[in-house]
Amino acid sequence: ISEDALEVARINVEQYSLAEKINLFQSDLLEVIEDGEHFDLILANLPYIATDNEKKFLAKNVEDHEPGTALFAGSDGLDLYKKLFQQLAEKSVSFDLLIGEFGFGQTRALTQVLDKYFAQNYEVVEDEAGIDRFFVVRQV
Repeated sequence: ISEDALEVARINVEQYSLAEKINLFQSDLLEVIEDGEHFDLILANLPYIATDNEKKFLAKNVEDHEPGTALFAGSDGLDLYKKLFQQLAEKSVSFDLLIGEFGFGQTRALTQVLDKYFAQNYEVVEDEAGIDRFFVVRQV
C-alpha cells in the first residue's frame, strides 16, 4: 500500500534483474487483483503486532522510525491476514503456495483463521529459535 515501500521493491527487482519474473502492484492487499487469477507464490510479511498487548514490548527506536501501518494489525495482530484470506476467497484467487510470517503467541488464533479458509491444507513452521513463526498453505 506504501509508495515508498514499492519504490524499494522496484529498486530490488531492477538490481537483481528480476523484471521478467516479478510483477509489482500498489494495492490494499489484493484489491487490484482480478477475480480468478492464479499465482505460483504469494509471500506475505504483513504487520502482525497486536495493538492491545504487544505494543508495550515494541522497542522505542522501532516505533519511532517505522510507520504504524507497517507494524500494527488490530487488537490481536491478525486483522490484515484475515483481510487477505477473505479477499482470496471472495476473488476466487488460486495459488500453489502461500507463505506468511506471524508473531509470538499468535499460533492458536492464527490457526483458527487458517482452518476457516484453508481447512487443513497448511502447516506452521518454527523459526531457528523453535518458535512458531511461519504458516505455509498449499492449494492442491
